[in-house]
Amino acid sequence: LWTMQAKTTTYSAAVGEFVVATTGSSWTLTLPTAVGNGGKMVGVIKESSDANTLTVASAGGNINDAATQSIISQYDSMVFVSDGTDWWIIA
Repeated sequence: LWTMQAKTTTYSAAVGEFVVATTGSSWTLTLPTAVGNGGKMVGVIKESSDANTLTVASAGGNINDAATQSIISQYDSMVFVSDGTDWWIIA
């Protein structure tokens, strides 16, 4: 089960959360460390239609072999799963 969170500014997500992001300005969503969270997931969707960027970073481990990922368009979403070392985008 997901725990829904609506956020409008810099936020550190927890495993099992699905974050609905209304940007209003560019900001960063930080995933928890991937280490010790193997098989756990975090999801995010950008709700707003503005041109601001939602940057997704990790408190530990890469995301698809990169330091960050960006969500730019309205209703774009990503689901991240940890392999215990890094985060991977699965959807």
